[in-house]
Amino acid sequence: MANPSRTLENPRTQVGPGRIVAVVGKVVALITRLGPAGPELCVFEHPTAGIQLPAGTLEEGEEPLSGAMREAFEETGLEGLEVTGALLSMPSHGEPFDAVVARPVRIGSALVPRGYYAQVLERGSTQCLVRVGDVEGVVAASDLSFDGLRHLVHLTCAAAAPDEWWVVTPDGGGLIWRCHWMPLGRTGYLGDWHETWLGLVRPTLAAAPQPRARVRTARDPVESDMSIEMFFAPPWGGRRALFSLLEAPRAIPDHEVGRSEAITMTAGGQVVAVGEGEPLVWGWPGGRREPGESLEETLRREVAEEACARVIDHRLLGYQRFAYLVGDEVDYVRTDAMFWARVGLEPFEARFETTARRLMTASEALVEPMWRHPITKRLFAMVDQIETNVS
Repeated sequence: MANPSRTLENPRTQVGPGRIVAVVGKVVALITRLGPAGPELCVFEHPTAGIQLPAGTLEEGEEPLSGAMREAFEETGLEGLEVTGALLSMPSHGEPFDAVVARPVRIGSALVPRGYYAQVLERGSTQCLVRVGDVEGVVAASDLSFDGLRHLVHLTCAAAAPDEWWVVTPDGGGLIWRCHWMPLGRTGYLGDWHETWLGLVRPTLAAAPQPRARVRTARDPVESDMSIEMFFAPPWGGRRALFSLLEAPRAIPDHEVGRSEAITMTAGGQVVAVGEGEPLVWGWPGGRREPGESLEETLRREVAEEACARVIDHRLLGYQRFAYLVGDEVDYVRTDAMFWARVGLEPFEARFETTARRLMTASEALVEPMWRHPITKRLFAMVDQIETNVS
């Protein structure tokens, strides 16, 4: 086993005359516990990249063990993790990638973040022609890291944790993924290089002592039609909440409902989404009630303000409840009224926090990375039934 206190090798590399670039390291967090049938490993289903292990880029000056703890929390929200040790260090890149982007760099019109993989098409002493994703261009050689290491670190989960939960993050324009526990002996399940990394250390993990699983199940005191535990990753608070759907008709006291939100549809059957932030995070129009407003009045105002659309018809689908489970808002419950709304579009004008509007089919909406969870699927099934009846 590698020395757990070992830091990144060659923390600075000379690139050309007088040019210095920091080496970019990577880390993989292998989180285990002892389940009823043997050791289990925490994995998550990335909406676009397949089933993965928690992994990421070390921050400048960050040690691999602390980096593994940070990545584990940001990508799973698990608490009470303990470091067993570093298992293996290996080059942080591999075929077909030759380097890692060492600092944010602009390639054409795209700003490529630090830590992205780069394929080097032509390499010179001071400049390189690279391809990152679907963009290609020339960057300074000092903007690339060629000899960083990837550290595989073993963590154990002794604290109570759910068997299944969801993580939502603003990264990549907004993503949501399902975390769960996989039998350690299962093979061929992970995507990209993650299966290879696990294969290198599986025997060591299997032989290591494991804390017995303590399953935590959160329940809404109000009987719901569906509930999922959700973690809002940093910078979205780093908090856990129980996310529940209460389908209409339900007798929810009006004063408990603080927001109106709508799945807005055109007469042609297109979903109207609104975007904010950079990169854009897509959502549905909605917001807080103003004093004295009815839920319907809030619905009409928010749709007009955010989507530049007028509500022609609407139906109440039910209510979404966010009951916070930890932190300074542990006793706070947010309740939103959820509507279907037929809308007519006006010319779009960016205002307030909304900067874009997008039309998509229901099929496109269901695979949008921010909406890939069971409650959205249930809401869209209800919308589909309404669309069929009113068309």
